Amino acid sequence: MRFAILASGSKGNAALVEHGDQLLLIDCGLRFKTLRERMAELGAAPADLTAVLITHEHRDHVVGLAAMARHTGLRPHMTRGTAHQLNFLADDFIPLAADGEFELGGLRVRPYTIPHDAREPVHYQLAAGDAVLSFATDIGRSNDYLLEVLGRSSALVLESNYDPLMLAGNPSYPASLKNRIQGGRGHLSNDEAAALLAAINRPALLTVVAAHLSDNNNRPELPLRLLQESAGRSGHMPAISVCPQGVPLPWTELP
Repeated sequence: MRFAILASGSKGNAALVEHGDQLLLIDCGLRFKTLRERMAELGAAPADLTAVLITHEHRDHVVGLAAMARHTGLRPHMTRGTAHQLNFLADDFIPLAADGEFELGGLRVRPYTIPHDAREPVHYQLAAGDAVLSFATDIGRSNDYLLEVLGRSSALVLESNYDPLMLAGNPSYPASLKNRIQGGRGHLSNDEAAALLAAINRPALLTVVAAHLSDNNNRPELPLRLLQESAGRSGHMPAISVCPQGVPLPWTELP
């Protein structure tokens, strides 16, 4: 199994997961033209996709979905709550439920509930053999359920959205937006991401990617340092990298 991130952040979210003859797109938050161009850079094309998985209805996750569905003929997987918010008819999507694990060509897919301000949001854990890839962005707070799910990971794409001091001192963000970001259904700060990593960091965890970074309230070196420090204190150091907003992450192979 391998994965790549085409975009991550408030300007768009999309990732690819490949295993055997399966090529999955997780979220479609880029215009179709941009999505097609970024896929081409990785040697892939929309026609190669075998499934599209949607996390929730926010624009930065679905802006290219209608065009993608038209061009590929694929019905996206999503929760009924997400489909309702997007005005999808029953025949236009494949319904899924949190913790309702299913299989796509030997790839086990587990949607799991995330605390975010959407109708029925989920994110995805994908497993093939011993490789377990977890996506964990758009998360307002960690909880025991998330720790149980993410504790199985051998690779983790983890939200590290903002630095609290930068957000607090940002004059262009009104108090309502700051409260939404910091709230229990908003986004994880760098410190919260580091604490989550500390809680699940085990020898099986080989790769961590900090993602969904804010352009305005973060800098890539901040989550990188905090995640490295957090892992170092546990005595186990996975490979840690950062995917800044708007900067694609090329294929990462999982053993």
